Amino acid sequence: MRAIKMDVPSGDERKLPARRDNRNRWQIETDDLDVWAAHCAHSVRAQDDAQPAALVSTPLEAQVEELSRLRVEAGMLRERAETAERDRDAWREDAGAWKRQAEALMGDLATRRRRWWSRR
Repeated sequence: MRAIKMDVPSGDERKLPARRDNRNRWQIETDDLDVWAAHCAHSVRAQDDAQPAALVSTPLEAQVEELSRLRVEAGMLRERAETAERDRDAWREDAGAWKRQAEALMGDLATRRRRWWSRR
């Protein structure tokens, strides 16, 4: 039987008794875990009372700056999308012209082809 050391904010170490099985996994008794959790519950409550950094409000100037940056970025993305659409349309027109030209050539070949059994 070994003990897993747990560091707590107060500086002293609490030990959680555990055993390692044949598959190299830790096995912890339910009673030991309940005792350890009850003993460490005060540190969890103290952390819940603290305000996370994500909830701290940013100054209005920073929000305005971020908003203007996002607007510029959105404008640039819109411009790139319009350019891509124009390029796509141009390529589509070119492909249609090539297709029409190929169909016209194939049609001409089919009408001009002489069969070996036909006479002039």
